[in-house]
Amino acid sequence: MSENNELMDIGGAVALLRQGKRVARLGWTLDGKCWELRPEQTADGPYGGIVTAETILMRYSDGTWGPPEYSVRSLLAQDWFEGMSGDRERPY
Repeated sequence: MSENNELMDIGGAVALLRQGKRVARLGWTLDGKCWELRPEQTADGPYGGIVTAETILMRYSDGTWGPPEYSVRSLLAQDWFEGMSGDRERPY
């Protein structure tokens, strides 16, 4: 977890993602979920190198990875923290 262990907004979460950290929301009810920033990658293709842009992937509670679940609620939330859902006790 982050040193100050405080909750943050999406700007703070993105700053942690850029440092190679995983972030999650306190409001996520299933344990084991997080977002992770994956770097740009290059792969060989039939017409040369294919470059993929850096992207955010989400780890789901079943351990699989896929596109994140974006919502206005998540983007405006003030309950982001470093780590995975379930790492912190929920206040409810």
